[in-house]
Amino acid sequence: MKKLIASLLLFVSFGASAGHLTCAEFDKMDRQQRITLKRSYEFGKKEGYEHTLAAIAWKESSAGKDVKRSDIRGGSYGVFHSLLDNVLFREYGKRITGKDAASPRLIRATKRRLMSDFKFAAKHAVLELQYWNDRTWNLYYVWAAYNGGYNAFSTADRHYARDKSLDYADDILRRVYLVRTCSNSPVKGGH
Repeated sequence: MKKLIASLLLFVSFGASAGHLTCAEFDKMDRQQRITLKRSYEFGKKEGYEHTLAAIAWKESSAGKDVKRSDIRGGSYGVFHSLLDNVLFREYGKRITGKDAASPRLIRATKRRLMSDFKFAAKHAVLELQYWNDRTWNLYYVWAAYNGGYNAFSTADRHYARDKSLDYADDILRRVYLVRTCSNSPVKGGH
């Protein structure tokens, strides 16, 4: 696993396209964003996802600044933008719609909890990463599937969705590299 990460990080350091993120991005973060990245890193340590969780928090919510997205089915919420439908199912065995539909009250309460309870949101992000890790055993594809689900493994008929998932994984890879290597990274004690 360490060899895979090392080779992926080497690839990123020589110009993989995931925007043009640099260490200077950390200097643009406010105090709360830096705290959010540090908390994400610390929570992820328990399961070996420390850099991944920090990178996902940075990518998905700008390290806690944007904790709600409703342009996708059911929406995604929290620092890690967990899909509401997945969280409802994992936590309560309910879905947003269908015969196992959760009550509107439970849906609202779960949305609020994802946006306000960091540990709850982080727990569900880790559960999602573990779910995909059990299916792929390849961290790059775990990142792709975190964002795109099974689209990360789709064939030619869904090529666009697959490419989008892989672009997401490229971006997470770049962010992991920066979180790990920049001296001003919040997880390394940078100001």
